[in-house]
Amino acid sequence: MSNENVVIEAVKDSKLKLSKYRNEFLSVFETPLSKFYGSGLSGLVIGFDVVAFDEYLCVPDGQSCKDFVQEKYGDAGSKLVSCLMK
Repeated sequence: MSNENVVIEAVKDSKLKLSKYRNEFLSVFETPLSKFYGSGLSGLVIGFDVVAFDEYLCVPDGQSCKDFVQEKYGDAGSKLVSCLMK
């Protein structure tokens, strides 16, 4: 598979995840999922921005985003973030 095809498939996958998890994310985290999808050249969706999400949540220093989400949002939040990062 060419590099161009790899990028195209990654963009398609990201757009599918954004569409699939949009409502659930809003329900769990009370903010739009689209805030945490980075844009590449030409505004293409390239994936979940865990750094921006970590900053939004104000995760304390020394604690992982994963642990913070589990504590504050439970299994629903933890599973959702795991799906977005795959």
